[in-house]
This record gives sequence, C-alpha cells and structure tokens, in this order.
Amino acid sequence: MIRFSEVSYWHADEKVFCLQDIILEIPKGKFVAIIGQNGSGKTTVLKLAAKIIKPRKGQVIYNETYTSSDKVQIGYIPQKLGLIKHLSVSESLELGYLGV
Repeated sequence: MIRFSEVSYWHADEKVFCLQDIILEIPKGKFVAIIGQNGSGKTTVLKLAAKIIKPRKGQVIYNETYTSSDKVQIGYIPQKLGLIKHLSVSESLELGYLGV
C-alpha cells in the first residue's frame, strides 16, 4: 500500500505548487494508471512514489509505515526513457512484475 498524506511539492526554482495537499491511497498489488494533461503533476506523483524526489510537505507512507529509506519496490517506466528495444511494452512491464 502506498498512501500520500497531504503531500505537496514545488520545484526549487518555482514559487508555484505543482502538487498541493494530495491525498491518495493505492492498495498493495494494484496496478494504477495516472492520466492528465501536460504539466498536471503525473510524473511528479510517480517520482514521489518511487522516492526519486521527496515531498516538500506531507508524507508518502508505504505499507502503513513512514520510512526514510530510499529502497521501495515500485515499478516505474518513465515516458522519456526507452523500453528494452527487443521487448514489447507488455514484456517490459512483466520484467518489473517478476522482479527482474
């Protein structure tokens, strides 16, 4: 389970929130798609969930526990990075699911 508890984030060079007071819960074992317009915070949510960046306010809670550890088991395929060239999107996602 991942829970965003009133999470806010803004980039250091900006004075405007890109996410403000987000409350979100994703049950363990569920696949989630995050959709929205350009600039709506989709990538920021994913980076926060994967602990690539840290919230400026609030907490991201994993399995009912806040952890400062940088290790979490979350599959994340960024849009701008290529998948494994000889695999389909489905096959690439299976690698993450299987823990490869």
